[in-house]
Amino acid sequence: MNQQTVDVKEYKQEVAGSSIQMRTHGNGDPLLILHGELGFPGWMKYHEKLSESYKVYAPSHPGFDTSPGIDWMMQVRDLAGWYLEAIEDIGLDNVNLLGLSFGGWLAAEMAVMDPGLFRKLVLVCPTGIKPEQGEIYDI
Repeated sequence: MNQQTVDVKEYKQEVAGSSIQMRTHGNGDPLLILHGELGFPGWMKYHEKLSESYKVYAPSHPGFDTSPGIDWMMQVRDLAGWYLEAIEDIGLDNVNLLGLSFGGWLAAEMAVMDPGLFRKLVLVCPTGIKPEQGEIYDI
């Protein structure tokens, strides 16, 4: 359900050797929002509210929505590494990162790969994160 009431900039962005659908709005520190496994849900009220304090970047992952897939990507870690390069290409630093569901798993992988790049990390119902034994709480 699209709740867009603000003027969101939507465009194709060439990053990390591929093209993705990107949406941006707001001013302030960068906040990258990674969507879940069902794709970008449309610009929602939470995007709008967050864009009052942050410059929100809301891409569609490669292979989702209108962003073409990338043949060599086989694992979440591949996508995480690709996003780290994409963040550099966009010119972001000290990034706040919000991951929803599958995007939470992806965000966790990214934060482990390059912890110094991120200012804050929020994982909302992250999927796929489970240690070999026990639960996350046991780590």
